[in-house]
Amino acid sequence: MKIGPNRKSRIKLFRNPLTALALLYAVVLLGCAPEGTTKILSYHGLPTGGGQSSVRHPGVDFAALVEDPVIAAADGVVIKVGFEWGCGRGVSIEHRAQEAPLGWTLYCHFTEINVQEGQTVKRGDVLGTAGISGQTGGVPHVHFGLCPNKPCPWQGGFADNVDPLAFIVGCFNPASPLGYPAFETSEGGPRLVLTYPVRCTGRAHAQ
Repeated sequence: MKIGPNRKSRIKLFRNPLTALALLYAVVLLGCAPEGTTKILSYHGLPTGGGQSSVRHPGVDFAALVEDPVIAAADGVVIKVGFEWGCGRGVSIEHRAQEAPLGWTLYCHFTEINVQEGQTVKRGDVLGTAGISGQTGGVPHVHFGLCPNKPCPWQGGFADNVDPLAFIVGCFNPASPLGYPAFETSEGGPRLVLTYPVRCTGRAHAQ
């Protein structure tokens, strides 16, 4: 079978490991994902130091470009703004329902932070911009953690975290900021409702 020149060039391209790696990073950094979704780089509970590591990832890493907006996943109050080695520049938010705490979210690896401690934020408010501060391996992304019983530790703390994807109901849409309730009612009491901490793809979710 005769191979056309275009196909030959593609085969040659992917035989070069450095080129293939560069293309992989391009896909990751561009956040290639279907419209109305986000690109996830690392899931909650995965080993952080290789397959045999006993250290588990305490949150979810969402792909982002440097200076992409990082947004509040639910209404709340900023309780901590600062810098720590693992998280880098970070923000912690407390979320309440009828004055009772429902959980705390953690956002890490900012380039710039636009909020202050004690500030009230609404779902979709821009907390700052994404970057590579802290332990990122040089790949820009947003680390997102959720802790039900106390503020999330800024380094480690897997036992204090739960998988935030179980609480995320969809994308924040600037055209419909009240599209999701602050919490759901369940047999065990109010349950926090979250949206993604980064913009979803597609024009409907751009701002």
